[in-house]
Amino acid sequence: FGLGPRAIRPIMDPVMLEPDERGYPQSVSDFLILGARLNGSARAYRIRDLARHEVANEHFGEAHVAVAY
Repeated sequence: FGLGPRAIRPIMDPVMLEPDERGYPQSVSDFLILGARLNGSARAYRIRDLARHEVANEHFGEAHVAVAY
């Protein structure tokens, strides 16, 4: 049964920050992440964000990937 199709919108091509960019978490930040690495690329997604969206549609180089929580 559940919520039905398209009830929860995925995160589409999330913006990833580099360590020197504004908005990048400080080393004293405290939150849980889900990490993914593929084809030499690595990403980190906050569990808080994935709990609301459940899926992030992402590109790892040429690969199209759905990161699910």
